[in-house]
Amino acid sequence: MRREWTMAAVVVWAGIVAACCGRPLLAPRHNGVFDIFAIAGRNWLHGADMYGSVVPGLDSFRYSPLVGAVFAPLGLLPDGVGGALWRLMNAAVLLAGLAWFSRAL
Repeated sequence: MRREWTMAAVVVWAGIVAACCGRPLLAPRHNGVFDIFAIAGRNWLHGADMYGSVVPGLDSFRYSPLVGAVFAPLGLLPDGVGGALWRLMNAAVLLAGLAWFSRAL
């Protein structure tokens, strides 16, 4: 019985992650924070200003230049692919934390 519940949870989580990662591939322009980080990474690569109103309609980048450098590789990718990878990394961190918490509890 426990194995069935575990398998069901894995299938549900896989579906949720696939849907969340598939959305930016289908509609790369959306109201998320990835665009802010990707633009900051691109601007860091080109030595341009990362702060202030870089793109109208987007919030300002508020982190240190080191954070912009960390996002530079994602800024090199197309917006849809970078957004999907960004969400996949977030899901991996969330699920790793959940697994650690479950084992510790």
